[in-house]
Amino acid sequence: MDAARTYLAAARSRRSENRSIQLAITTDGQTPCGEILLFPTGPNGRDPNGPHAELAYAIGAAYRRQGVATRAVRLITEYAYQHLGMEQVILRIHPDNVASAAVARATGFHLTNPIPVMDPDAEPLRTWRHHQATPLD
Repeated sequence: MDAARTYLAAARSRRSENRSIQLAITTDGQTPCGEILLFPTGPNGRDPNGPHAELAYAIGAAYRRQGVATRAVRLITEYAYQHLGMEQVILRIHPDNVASAAVARATGFHLTNPIPVMDPDAEPLRTWRHHQATPLD
C-alpha cells in the first residue's frame, strides 16, 4: 500500500508542476485497466513550454485486445491539441512491440524513421508522430 501511495504522490507532484498528466484508464469509471501519461516536450528536448507532447501508456494483460489503448490514445491526443495547444504528439515504441505499433497506426501516428533511437540506458525505440492536421481516425 505504501508503494501505491508513493506512486500517486509522485504523479500528483508532476501534475502540479505541469510536468505530466498521468491518468488511470478505465472502461467503467471504476476498474483501472491501465494508465496513460502525457508530458510536454519541445522540438529540441524536454521543455514544459514546448508545443509538443509525448505519450506513454500501459494496459493490464486482462484488458488487452479490447481497444482500450486505442481509445485512450485518441482521447489524450485530442486533449493535447484542443486544451494544451500542442502541435504534435509522439509515441516511442520498441521495434518488437507489434501491439503498440498497431495502436499508433490506428490512431493516425506515423513512423518517423525505421531506425530505432538508441539510448544507452534503455531499449531501442522507434518514434511515431501525430501532427495536429492528422485526423484522429
